[in-house]
Amino acid sequence: MKKHKNILIVVVICALVAAGAAMLLLKKRDDDQKKQAAVAQAAQAAQQASTSSVIRDNNGQDVVKTNNPVKATSGLITLYQPAEGAKLSSGQTVSGEAAVPVVSYRIKDDIRGVVAQGMLAVADGKFSGQLTLGATGKTGTLEIYSTDPSTGVEENNVKINVTF
Repeated sequence: MKKHKNILIVVVICALVAAGAAMLLLKKRDDDQKKQAAVAQAAQAAQQASTSSVIRDNNGQDVVKTNNPVKATSGLITLYQPAEGAKLSSGQTVSGEAAVPVVSYRIKDDIRGVVAQGMLAVADGKFSGQLTLGATGKTGTLEIYSTDPSTGVEENNVKINVTF
């Protein structure tokens, strides 16, 4: 009788451990899905937040390599246009190369802060878009980066100073 009781205790403990492990795996899967949904929602909100300035996606069709590209320290994103210190204006092309499927952009001016943000598709390793600008400041920055889909963290950042 005592032997059966010990076996029953071992079986119950094993069942509890298995149930706990299953719950942890389900929680991790749920957390990963929530992170992915949050990244997608943030990207969509960022795209919609920009009303006065935007870069219209040209799917990498307007890439012109320049002599002074700016590269992310990772080497995964290279910005050809505009150059560091360039004067941004509507109609100008933003272009480069990337070893990621999508790049994000953010334009800030010294008065309003973020005046444009969104995403550009990378086609055959290239991205490009045409700028429509509504900045009110005189100086600012252009940032091109990618986002880690599992964490939402910005990475492979390229940042240049610009004028308007």
